[in-house]
Amino acid sequence: MDIRSRVNEKVKNKDFGIDDFIPEYNAVIANLNGLMQRTSDASIIKTIIFRLSQCYQLMNKTNELKSFVDKLLGIKKMEDYSPYIKRHLMPYYIDQKDYSSALAIADEIIKVASSDEDLLCEMLYEKALIYKYSLNELERADAFFNEIVNKYPENIMTRFANSELGKKNSSERNVIKPNDEIVVSHKNDLDINNYPNPFNPTTTISFTLPSDGRVTIKVYDMLGREVKTLVNDFKSTGSYSIIWDSKDNYSNEVSSGIYFYNIKFKDNSVTKKMLLVR
Repeated sequence: MDIRSRVNEKVKNKDFGIDDFIPEYNAVIANLNGLMQRTSDASIIKTIIFRLSQCYQLMNKTNELKSFVDKLLGIKKMEDYSPYIKRHLMPYYIDQKDYSSALAIADEIIKVASSDEDLLCEMLYEKALIYKYSLNELERADAFFNEIVNKYPENIMTRFANSELGKKNSSERNVIKPNDEIVVSHKNDLDINNYPNPFNPTTTISFTLPSDGRVTIKVYDMLGREVKTLVNDFKSTGSYSIIWDSKDNYSNEVSSGIYFYNIKFKDNSVTKKMLLVR
């Protein structure tokens, strides 16, 4: 049974703890490191770096993540991937509340990421989140959200930037509140995702309904206990976004860790995982 199957089984039985999976995660890390040493394919290397970062964050081991990143940066073979490696230092500095270092990394990457629009937009978005939620500098945050929207209108990050801006029109600004919903577009498949992930302290959960009907979206902790009901209503066909502010049903802030968000629509149910890092 793979890690995902074991996680699903334990969540179903309300018997979940990240410590149960440390050996498996360590084995995955070892295998990915081995594969990275054997391949020269740029896309595979970038994917491996991302997956390794995820493993450390899911185990709540940001110190080990930093050591891993520092080690990679010292390998000559990895010089061409420096921007993709350094971006994974940001969770460590955010976890340490060293926002100036996190912003400096983003600025450094932005200077050299002109040929990679996705990475550039991610860094602009990460900067905006830090200014908005960690430093409470809303005007500076909005400037970066607007830069994404205006310069890169076709990039997927524009969708999230628009959600953060919450604009009704060009002259009227409507600040989106946690748990407010935005209808984005119309699609034909049931789908749900969140960004950013990991996050602190908010994440935007986007979902698409293939037809009209009642939908529920709930957040659960690692033990399978309900934390927050985000949606419980009849909705029309289309795509929506809703912000979770990492608070429970009683408006209490929840602790750092792994959470699961589930959408139920008619006979369909989809569950995905997210990581809150305070």
